[in-house]
Amino acid sequence: MKTVLFAGYYSALTPAFLYNGLSSGTSWGNVAYQSQNIIPCDGELSLLCVKKWGSSVDWGATVADGYDFEILVNNVGSGVTVSVRSSDGFTQDTVNTIAVSAGDIVTLKATAIGTPNNPLLSWGAVFEGDTAGQSIIMGGCSTTSPTTYHPIGGLHSGSLNVAYEHMVVSTPGTLKNLYVHTTQAPGIGNTVEYEVYKNGVATGLKVTITGANTSGNDIVNTVNVAAGDTIVMHRNEISVPSTGYEGWGVVFEPTTDGEFMVGGSGQDEPNQTTTEYEKQHGTRNFYSIEDRSNELVAINVTAKKLYINITVAPGVGKSYTFTLRDDHVNTALTKAIEDANTIGNISQDVEIGAESFITLGCVPAGTPALTIPSFGILYTAESGWSGKISGITDPEKIAGIDKASIVSVKGVV
Repeated sequence: MKTVLFAGYYSALTPAFLYNGLSSGTSWGNVAYQSQNIIPCDGELSLLCVKKWGSSVDWGATVADGYDFEILVNNVGSGVTVSVRSSDGFTQDTVNTIAVSAGDIVTLKATAIGTPNNPLLSWGAVFEGDTAGQSIIMGGCSTTSPTTYHPIGGLHSGSLNVAYEHMVVSTPGTLKNLYVHTTQAPGIGNTVEYEVYKNGVATGLKVTITGANTSGNDIVNTVNVAAGDTIVMHRNEISVPSTGYEGWGVVFEPTTDGEFMVGGSGQDEPNQTTTEYEKQHGTRNFYSIEDRSNELVAINVTAKKLYINITVAPGVGKSYTFTLRDDHVNTALTKAIEDANTIGNISQDVEIGAESFITLGCVPAGTPALTIPSFGILYTAESGWSGKISGITDPEKIAGIDKASIVSVKGVV
């Protein structure tokens, strides 16, 4: 099954800072593993895409100026690439793919070409597991705090407050196969533990890295989750280990095949009187400028459910309304949390096309109490064959046959 990897971040790309995570995204860095994601099961990466924001400068002043993007696997180029120049719009590699294995480290690298500008952008890709029914969730951090929580799906430095970091589960299933990598071994006599917490409680799905080791996995323990549960990565230092950049990945097997989920929390409280916007997964600020929360869609998806938790009820006659937005337009996936309530969810199929920017809007009413929201969104990806044929990317039909019924096309990747 397919997991669509959404990403984007309010951080300008510059020739001095050219690395980012493939999933979710964070500030662009100058070290390859600074924003790493870890693949937790065998599969294939494809359909890398990038798109600059509407409010951004062009990639470069001329057709000779811009950037080349490539997925790195274990810091080696994969051949899955995208080139953008001047004022190019949505651009995607519809030809190349790369096989990846459990434990592989993946990052996104940009190479400056000519004299480029410093654009703001979002990106995306698609992962398809070799084993049926497996989706993936990937995250990471850079931190020096002894005990912290981090988004299980997203890149963030972490917090001592779990409410700032967890995501809401949007469909039942099983978490398994946790893989972790760090750029800096803990050192002799030192240990760092990484454990999935559910509803604030340790689950036993845990990786322990000690001494000179830099990676580990737990392919034995599993965690059953239900819609409405919260999950988060708990990081615990024993002694005083050396710390570096850290990444992880975990398999999620949904009860209903074909589903995958994203989610996260607000790093701050949404405004009590003004509409603001948040990235749909990871831990980030709410912004009044919507572009700052853009994440890019690589292929057609269907958003199916939205779950919302808040830490403090709005108050009598007050509310926060959360809405998934497609290219800065409200969808039907919207939920108001009102009065004394702190949780809510809605089920509503919403089709979202490739090339769209996805954001999560938050509209207050009646000056509600300050609160920290967390959320979860359930998706399915388009099924059947995908690619480019006769100059058309992902045609609805090939030779009169619906693409959902086509597994492969001879001679076409």
